[in-house]
Amino acid sequence: MTNTSPATWPSSPKYRQSPSKRCRSRISAKKLVALPFTNASNVVFYNAEIFDKAGIPTPLELSNQGKWTWATMRDTAQQLTAKQAARYGLLLNNNIFTNGFRNLIDIYAPYGAAPWSDDGQTCTINSPQAVEATRMIWEMIYTDKSLPGPGVQADWTAGDIGMVLGRANAFATLGQLPFKWEIVSVPDGPNGFVPPRAQNGIAVWADAPNADLAAEFVVYTLTRENSMKFAANTPSPRKSLANLDAIQPANKVLTGDQLTRSVIKALNAPNFRLEYSHGNYAAVEKQVNQDFDAQIWNEKALARLRFPGRMLVLPMLLSALLLPNEIVIVPQYALMSGLGLVGSHVPLLLEPVFGAPAIVGTFLMRQFFLSLPSELEDAGRVDGLSALGVFVRIALPLSAPALATLAIMTFLGSWNAYLEPLVFTSGRPDLITLPVALNEFTNFDGTPQYALQMAATTLSIVPVAIVFLAAQRHIVEGIARSGLKG
Repeated sequence: MTNTSPATWPSSPKYRQSPSKRCRSRISAKKLVALPFTNASNVVFYNAEIFDKAGIPTPLELSNQGKWTWATMRDTAQQLTAKQAARYGLLLNNNIFTNGFRNLIDIYAPYGAAPWSDDGQTCTINSPQAVEATRMIWEMIYTDKSLPGPGVQADWTAGDIGMVLGRANAFATLGQLPFKWEIVSVPDGPNGFVPPRAQNGIAVWADAPNADLAAEFVVYTLTRENSMKFAANTPSPRKSLANLDAIQPANKVLTGDQLTRSVIKALNAPNFRLEYSHGNYAAVEKQVNQDFDAQIWNEKALARLRFPGRMLVLPMLLSALLLPNEIVIVPQYALMSGLGLVGSHVPLLLEPVFGAPAIVGTFLMRQFFLSLPSELEDAGRVDGLSALGVFVRIALPLSAPALATLAIMTFLGSWNAYLEPLVFTSGRPDLITLPVALNEFTNFDGTPQYALQMAATTLSIVPVAIVFLAAQRHIVEGIARSGLKG
């Protein structure tokens, strides 16, 4: 569903539409098919005593300073955990591990991310915004250790968790908690303050018995006066009730200031995001949850070995591929000349090991190793193998397809290279390679002898074809398993 402003409530029986059970309110082709009766948004509660113990700024202080963002909330949660002031710095009360992307909307919305396009036709879960937001949550769980992971039992009301993100009505015992607490709105993201809204609706099945009577009851239940009675549990989507005068009388726990800076702020936000809706929602959610469980909510989802700065290594390497050879050839020549290697084949041997082919090979092998079941590594550990032992005795023998792919790619790149041999061999006839030699088939005036060049080019393909045919099975398997399919 695309964003809409809070619905204006109908009071006429002409709006008696389907269905008679609770359902998600939906507006389709400008037709109201259900009367919305809730407009819930999440807030952040925090344990003030834990923050006093840690001696760091509270979410309310950060919010008053205009610094309350997802980045600062992550940093705050990490500090609470590192200082051992709290068991966990943050708890997402809506379980992201059982509802997948649905409950990631709190971070997806301010990051401008979504699981699919507004028309539901395009998957956008792999967009840069969604990847960045999901990575932050993953790192909070497995790197910072500030957020409980899958299967961990945690309860903010127990008093050992710094912050919790959830509904304002999620904790019925707020008034009886043995510690001091406060409340703020959900944090901002790169797209600013974009709170999510969970909007439910009531409607009547058109062909249900006594449909007219049921429709009148629904309309009566959701009049302005009766809607105010729901405000103690969940805010109304009525514009006229999105204010302190309407919400405060029904709420016996939160003060006016607390409601204003959290619930009312979210209700009146100009930018917001309704909970995700899709025509095939059940099937999509089931598949996404399976993929998230297997590939995201897994400590080894992003890498096998964990070391500081590991998340920066691959992007830095891949960014080097953005530089064309014509740019890097000059510093490469200066380096090789300084080492006294120009005029030999040594630079051509070093290029595949330390140049662009090595970066491609690193990416290919990384993708392959990530595809290996982690159970193999765990079994090796049980047998007493070190990390090096697991690599040498388990991972490396299984990587023959990927190594064969890497070998043919490296061979092909070296075989066809023209610029590097031309520069580093200094044009010596006894050192030039075949691609450079093909350019030597010219007449005395320098014009190309195309017949000879075409014939020689055809013959130059023969070694490459032989290598490919010999390793064809391994190459195909290696590309398929490493995820480099076109």
